[in-house]
Amino acid sequence: MKRRILIPLAGLLFSILIPLQVLAVPANPDINPMQQPDGSVFDARLQGDEWNNWIETRDGFTIDRAPDGTWRHVTGFDGNTPQLGASRADKPAPANLKKHLHLDVTPPMNLPGSSSGAPVAPQSAPQGAPFGNFNGPVLFILAEFNDRAGTYSESSWGSFISNNVNDFFSEASYGKVNLTPATETSGVNNNGVIGWVNLGYNHPNTGSSTGTANQQITRDAILAADPFINFASYDTNSDGFVDADELAVVVIVAGYERAYSSAYSPSVWGHKWSIGFFVGAPTVDGVTVGDFHSGEGGYAQFGEIHRSSSSNQHQATMGIMVHELGHLIFGLPDLYDTDGSSSGIGAFGVMGGGSWGKANADPWSGQTPVLPCAWTKLELGWVDQIEGNGAESFTAAGDPGAGPANSVRRASTQVSTQYFLVENRRPVGYDLGLQRWLGTNFGGLAIWHIDDTKSSNSNDANRWVDLEEADGTQMGTGRGSPTDLWYQGNATTFNDGTNPNSKLYSGASSNVDINTISAAGTVMTAAFGSVAPGTLDVSPATDLISSGNEGGPFTPSFIDYTLTNTGGVSINYSVTKSEAWLGVSNASGSLGPGANTTVTVSLSAGANSLTAGAYGDTVTFTNTTNGNGNTTRDVDLTVNAPGAVNAANDFDGDDDSDLLMVDGSGNIVGGILENSIAQSFGFLLTANPAAGWTVNATGDTSGDGKKDLLLYNTTTGEYRVVTLDGASVLTDNVLFTIDPLAGLEPRGTGDFDGDGQDEIIVYQPGTGLVSFVYLAGGAFSSFEIVTQIDEANDWTLVDAADFTGDNKTDLLIQNTVTGETAVIELNGSTPVATTTVFTLDPLLGLTIEDTADFTGDGKTDILMLHTSGVLAVIEMDGLAFQSLYVPGGLAPNWQLVNAGFYDGDNKADFLFHDPATGEVITGIQDGAAITSYSTVLNFGPGSGWTFHKGKP
Repeated sequence: MKRRILIPLAGLLFSILIPLQVLAVPANPDINPMQQPDGSVFDARLQGDEWNNWIETRDGFTIDRAPDGTWRHVTGFDGNTPQLGASRADKPAPANLKKHLHLDVTPPMNLPGSSSGAPVAPQSAPQGAPFGNFNGPVLFILAEFNDRAGTYSESSWGSFISNNVNDFFSEASYGKVNLTPATETSGVNNNGVIGWVNLGYNHPNTGSSTGTANQQITRDAILAADPFINFASYDTNSDGFVDADELAVVVIVAGYERAYSSAYSPSVWGHKWSIGFFVGAPTVDGVTVGDFHSGEGGYAQFGEIHRSSSSNQHQATMGIMVHELGHLIFGLPDLYDTDGSSSGIGAFGVMGGGSWGKANADPWSGQTPVLPCAWTKLELGWVDQIEGNGAESFTAAGDPGAGPANSVRRASTQVSTQYFLVENRRPVGYDLGLQRWLGTNFGGLAIWHIDDTKSSNSNDANRWVDLEEADGTQMGTGRGSPTDLWYQGNATTFNDGTNPNSKLYSGASSNVDINTISAAGTVMTAAFGSVAPGTLDVSPATDLISSGNEGGPFTPSFIDYTLTNTGGVSINYSVTKSEAWLGVSNASGSLGPGANTTVTVSLSAGANSLTAGAYGDTVTFTNTTNGNGNTTRDVDLTVNAPGAVNAANDFDGDDDSDLLMVDGSGNIVGGILENSIAQSFGFLLTANPAAGWTVNATGDTSGDGKKDLLLYNTTTGEYRVVTLDGASVLTDNVLFTIDPLAGLEPRGTGDFDGDGQDEIIVYQPGTGLVSFVYLAGGAFSSFEIVTQIDEANDWTLVDAADFTGDNKTDLLIQNTVTGETAVIELNGSTPVATTTVFTLDPLLGLTIEDTADFTGDGKTDILMLHTSGVLAVIEMDGLAFQSLYVPGGLAPNWQLVNAGFYDGDNKADFLFHDPATGEVITGIQDGAAITSYSTVLNFGPGSGWTFHKGKP
């Protein structure tokens, strides 16, 4: 299984030009004897890594060689040039001289082959690193030159792979990693070593200036090794590239290792890199080897000899090998401080200074490299991610009894990317390598502060991986001390109030409390403060209720849910649904304590293929870790028949508005129109005004898609519904009576519950009380009080229309003093929310006349009329004001009857009447302006007919 080590790749644009960053081993910390021209000897050590290195005396003063060969103290820098003082390095430093002077070097962004230094990109690219169990082959290629032959035998290098290197990674991973020698036919067959192969030119002696010459060495070594190995057999995924987890290619260069000492040449500095651009990666056996390949490939290289004096030459030790293989195979970053201002994690891990580990019994540095730190093991899946809770025990990292389940614990915080790791370190196994710095009998818990938003350890105030030193003293440029560990007799409690403390880097409390730490031992114990279990919270608690015509669009088309882990332990979650017309983004993932993410539930393109009808699905939110907070949200989708619009006075169900005419005697006539042309007229009934009858509104009270008449008797309080089929009466019944003394009156109709059948609005002026009468089967069903409009503060009911697109009518209200206009969103008789949609000063002379969809987007807009006769359409997007346009205006004597659909384009038009002439015309508009007028009929002057808009 592969997992990506999260190292950001800046400059992806250059990925085809810039191979992976040179990831190098830090300098050997040994004290080495240095000699002045006059024979005087003093002690010094190499500092830094291959692209930022310098030499310091035993006391920490930076030195450099003068032109005459004398080593002198560095007093500062002029640009990149060290300035030398008069004092010799073998003499006491001046009193005011600062220690550890060096250039503040950042990795230069150079193309391969640049003369200005090592070509690097920031950190390394994201690499698909093996995660958990892994079996992989390793190939050593021994490369020598015309002027420098190899020193140590091919067989001696083979033992490193099968014994030392494999043993280290097996112990570090608790048996999950097995590195094996590659199959080859050079020297001792199949010991994983080819060579020595002569590259046919002199050693380039790159020393501390790694560049294209090192890439050329690797390219030529691979070509020279080709006769002895079938590289194609290692391209296990058949993509034409041999990646590092398929075959780890390590080139061992005849000569010296510059990271060990600067005293001898020719040398190279051990590093992991890749081949590309100016030095093309070689193709052998039909596959490419050593290429960057999106961070999956590359090579490692180091010098064969370690030597710092005439008496200590020896074969390179294992530390540099396992450090570079950590980069090459597992994609691990350097955990030392690459800018040299500190040592990063010090010696507490092989990816830091621990690569030069040395047990008491070892003669050479790097002979016992230190085990990886807890973060490395967790990232690579070598230990289980277990949250510390209550009393916990820790087996020492290198002990034979240690394993994935008993060696590391995590303490999470409310910031998912910041957490603490705890492990037990003592001189056992490869952690014996810490003896050179911590002494013979060190031991205790190492507590690590991790910030996964970082990409290196160069910021001393906020590292990626940082050791919380138990003695409260920063490690600085040292490699560590025994009191950096936590144990009884040193420090036993770590929380917000201790030094160091468990606070986040922001300074906020993390609430992490690790206490009662035991005495050092093979098995140690500590108590973790109680941590709330991970719990999934989903908000808002709102279902997605959407509607629209066949083919869409549907409103609303999506809803965002915020998923939050309100507990103290990381959780995994999943979001599932059933229907193909529904989509879910970010449907699974992990949430650290306090972390949140957004999941979008949306109608997919499949919804556009649904036919008219009602559809539903349930979205299930699951905490797959422990089930805490599992919940669901419903999705309801109403698909309307094509062209379905709420056309005013549509008596025949064709989505065209018709005419409703009333004369002074109460005679009522219906006129059926099609595209503004009268088709037929029919006498409907007489509603005698002298007996108290009035036409209140039209509405579809029977659910057949055709508007009916609502009549009201102001004297008796009777509510009468006349159902129609075109210009013909089907039924004429009084459905209920409300005593007029109750002060209630009808205010039109609306489908408030979305069942396709309109309810009757009953309003009480003076109190603002709004109630609905529900009908069923052509009869009274129920009377429900809905809401109260604040008339005392000048609010009034203006209209009723569906503004939210859920096929449920809402109420439009307005403040007559301030001009503030709002929508009361309803779900049946339940108010959902009240939203202000706009405010227009009443002094502007605009009044709301009607509501309809004027732009054809399926959303209700608002028609206003100015005192001058100018019409203004306020275009709405649901409850949001979009724009205002003026389609036209009224000539003198003309009246606006209503906004209706009079030309079949699903954009509301206007019906006008001139009482003086009796003429009735339609004004056809296209969503921006009235484009034409059409005469519907003309009764002549004094006819006495009025035209009802269909609303009170």
